[in-house]
Amino acid sequence: MAIILNGTTGITTPDITSTTSTLGALTQALDLGSTGQVVFPATQNASANANTLDDYEEGTWTGAIEVTGGSVTIGTNGGKYTKTGRVVTISGSFTISSVSSPTGAVWLTGLPFAAGSGATSDTAVALYFGMGVAITGTVISVIGSGESRLLFQLHAPSDGLIYNIASSFNADTVFSINASYTV
Repeated sequence: MAIILNGTTGITTPDITSTTSTLGALTQALDLGSTGQVVFPATQNASANANTLDDYEEGTWTGAIEVTGGSVTIGTNGGKYTKTGRVVTISGSFTISSVSSPTGAVWLTGLPFAAGSGATSDTAVALYFGMGVAITGTVISVIGSGESRLLFQLHAPSDGLIYNIASSFNADTVFSINASYTV
């Protein structure tokens, strides 16, 4: 097997114990760190080539609930994310600490990155509601173009798609989310 870098055939027998002088040009194109791990720079070095993986990041995010009317406050809050290229995967567990006459639509705000441009971002969501919520039907979610919030929607077979689920939230409502979307 040969390693080809910038159109030139390089090392034909890779040696993972080689020094930078042996790997020279390869380490300039790929930072293997001191332990052989791929290292991405702290600031993205963007590439115009769609086939170049030029961004990887892990971190935490803090969610909040936004409703059309009234208020919903999150007490326990824990969100994590991983961004690989254009795909962001988020997870989190949240507990509602208080509500004040919530009405209308419900959004989970504070996502770590705004969704990409277009009609809506490609989104895959797994949502679990535990105790403290009175919802009958399937809750789905969507991220609007350029937004950093998820809209919760209730799909009830008899009613179709409706948005007004805020009144279903109570203090001590627990929910968890796992979602992936593009930026």
